[in-house]
Amino acid sequence: MRRPKRFRQRVPYPIAELPSELKSPKHKLLLFCGPDQGGWRLGFWYEDSWRDVTSLKDQLDPSHFALASFRPQTLTFWNICGIGVFAQASSDRVG
Repeated sequence: MRRPKRFRQRVPYPIAELPSELKSPKHKLLLFCGPDQGGWRLGFWYEDSWRDVTSLKDQLDPSHFALASFRPQTLTFWNICGIGVFAQASSDRVG
């Protein structure tokens, strides 16, 4: 029997490899959306589309994802492929 793929934090993977159990509002992921959508953004799956944690109205079109490593309610720095990304994990922003 094949073992499921283990994803490592802060490592980018193609969005097509995302397991279905991570597609939920309770899982915040780093999403690479391309330069037209601001590059790396912290988001989650909500009502059949990817959304930014800061604005539910912003629908995202990511090509890659990475598991975010953070402690809730803190400002955290991720270094992904040499790109520094800042995001605030805030549970009060998610509906």
